[in-house]
Amino acid sequence: MGAFRFGVSFRSTGDRQHWIAACRRAEELGYAEIAVPDHLGAPAPFPALAVAGAVTDHPRLVPFVLNAAFYNPALLARDIVTTSELTGHRLDIGIGAGHMKAEFDKAGLPWQPAAERIARLERTIDELRDLLAADLPEPPGLTIGGNSEAVLALAARKADVIAFSGATQIAGRPPGTFTLVPPEELTRAITRVTSAAKEHEGRTVEANMLVQDVRLAESTRSAIAEWRGPLSLTGFTDEQFATAPQLLGGTVSEIVDRLEALRAECGLSSFTVFDSAMEDFAPVVRALAGR
Repeated sequence: MGAFRFGVSFRSTGDRQHWIAACRRAEELGYAEIAVPDHLGAPAPFPALAVAGAVTDHPRLVPFVLNAAFYNPALLARDIVTTSELTGHRLDIGIGAGHMKAEFDKAGLPWQPAAERIARLERTIDELRDLLAADLPEPPGLTIGGNSEAVLALAARKADVIAFSGATQIAGRPPGTFTLVPPEELTRAITRVTSAAKEHEGRTVEANMLVQDVRLAESTRSAIAEWRGPLSLTGFTDEQFATAPQLLGGTVSEIVDRLEALRAECGLSSFTVFDSAMEDFAPVVRALAGR
């Protein structure tokens, strides 16, 4: 089993001083990774990560995850090389096929069927590997994020880290309206894809979970009661809420026990929380440091 590793994903940066303070605080709290998403309306990932690298010493830095359709591979490689050099080669690459049609529309990009977006993702990954080999001393770590079977199969073949969000778009609802993947379905997918990676040339990959919500509470049961309102669309049972890898609630001790159980159950040892949960989750990070 891999050692636990924790990251924080920042959905906003604020002004310069706020961003510097936030990055330094993430490092101080023991987070091993600082992540920035790639969505229209959110900060541009590469400038934000370059600043993060300038004001911290240890965390890995990753766009989490790039939308492959937004980029020309040659121009993307230039951004990666420059950012990697400016951050002491602490930059890793997270990339996916893109899943929000509204963002494609806003950017004036064609919305293609999933198979074509995934094919473009694979071409981009292969081209980047060749382009970066000439300019970097070693390739950045590669994270592939997604939910579909085709993306997960690609990740099993090529990724160092496979990122699971545990959320999926609700069919027929406005873009960005998500529900949670049931925990039994999610853990099966994690087990299946990590096993597939081992079968492909004996590769070992790390599974990462983007935690959708952290609730420190008197007990897991208390956290479930708080989730019942905002997450009512899931139709989860209490048992599903209690075992969902993308929801962590209860006392610090209960959350620590849950993470250890997940690692034993499906090998899940890497977790990323949103910046809004960075402080609340820090005691868990401390409790599991080095384990």
